[in-house]
Amino acid sequence: MKNKIFATILILTVILFSGCTMPDTLPVGDKYCAEIGLCEKDVKEEVEIPDIITIKEIKFLTISGERVSPNTTVDVMVKLKNRDENKPVNLEDVRINPGIFSCGCDGCNCNDSYEMNPGQIKSFTFTIKSPDNEGTIAMEGQVSASVKYEYTSSRKATITFTKKRTVVEYIEGGKKIPIHISNVPSDGPVDLYLDISQIQQPVILDNPGPYNMYLEVRNKGAGEVDKIEADDLNLTMENMGFVDCSEEFRVIGRLANQVKNNKKITVRGPNPKKYYFAIRPSSLLAVPQGQLTMTKMITAKSTYTYRISESRNLLVSPRAQI
Repeated sequence: MKNKIFATILILTVILFSGCTMPDTLPVGDKYCAEIGLCEKDVKEEVEIPDIITIKEIKFLTISGERVSPNTTVDVMVKLKNRDENKPVNLEDVRINPGIFSCGCDGCNCNDSYEMNPGQIKSFTFTIKSPDNEGTIAMEGQVSASVKYEYTSSRKATITFTKKRTVVEYIEGGKKIPIHISNVPSDGPVDLYLDISQIQQPVILDNPGPYNMYLEVRNKGAGEVDKIEADDLNLTMENMGFVDCSEEFRVIGRLANQVKNNKKITVRGPNPKKYYFAIRPSSLLAVPQGQLTMTKMITAKSTYTYRISESRNLLVSPRAQI
């Protein structure tokens, strides 16, 4: 019996040190759980509300339909909504891109920065002027509205630890250690996906690691990530430390429990880059007396600028009726 116990522990140790995972054909959640674990998982791949600021409507106020006469002034209303019901959102830039039309103000940005309250719907009005069209053939034009706003997204993931003695006792009893594994994003267009699937849980504290995890910065919204500046993306851990990371990040803090990006991060295309981190539990980490396990949190957080846009067609026709 003892040989079986130690053989099982040896297998678990090899898995923990090597970062081996279950076959990729299994559901993603199964990768998180060690053989000894009875795992309840709350693992979310998708963001519930990706688009926080939305353009609800672009409307031409002073004309009927989508035709306008040459040399005519048109008021354009852009209606926005803040879908965050809990906190205000700062709009850094609200403008129109007029195409063949001219703007009534410099650069077509006729509004200062604005803070939208939770759940607020707000309208902005711009004035454009149609070009000359001396002929009889209509000119096709397009008016686009674009918005830049600042937002902060986060994701929280848990790592659960146990003692080797507890593992031995549960193997002897033919039982599994019940744990809860969480990996959940906040709302927002940028998902800071924490891939902790190579860390088989519960982690045995007697095996110091290090353990590998990865970060993917994913665009889940309908617009573009304008920028994530240096120092605006960080990962922090409870009672764990970073021992290595991708070159785009640096380890900070006396306890080495935080990393920040040391250069601007761009998010382009459907295949996000993976950033690597090696982590290790603190030498002071211990499961309290009388408890089977202890759970600690990893948090990824970033503040960034996001840009959205929508367009409407507007025909310049000598036959248009105002």
